[in-house]
Amino acid sequence: MPRLRISYWCTQGHETPVVFSLLPVDQIPEQWDCVRCGRAAGRTANDLPLPTAFGDQPFKSHLDYVKERRSVAEGEQLLEEALERLRHRRGRPGRR
Repeated sequence: MPRLRISYWCTQGHETPVVFSLLPVDQIPEQWDCVRCGRAAGRTANDLPLPTAFGDQPFKSHLDYVKERRSVAEGEQLLEEALERLRHRRGRPGRR
């Protein structure tokens, strides 16, 4: 099946290549989310999309939200507790 590769560019200068099946030009999206920073990306590096109603804020991953709620020390403590439960289930409590 014939394919069409389109590059999208965000305000950070990241290129996001996207492959579409051969579509009419009016069906190819004008904007795409940047896979590196989450900002809106346009089809040319010179004609970048305007910020959305939420501003030009990148998306946040699940890990970003967790890091907002927990310190590194809390994360390490939770990890150690989870590992200890796993070791206990496997019959090896206290092993490191």
